[in-house]
Amino acid sequence: MNGNNSQRCIKRLQKELEDIQKFEETLKVVVDEKNTQIWKISFFGANDTLFAGESYTLQFTFTNDYV
Repeated sequence: MNGNNSQRCIKRLQKELEDIQKFEETLKVVVDEKNTQIWKISFFGANDTLFAGESYTLQFTFTNDYV
């Protein structure tokens, strides 16, 4: 594992998290306490669609290559 890539990945994820948190009224992000490269993002389906009112959670796992 490349330590340099790991640090760059963490820095990039911190920036991404700050950007996503601007939408906290529609998105909820939970970062895993043991592994900050695992995120769960929850949201509701868009209005006027088949998915309206439904709750969804996606899990993202980022590798050190995410720089």
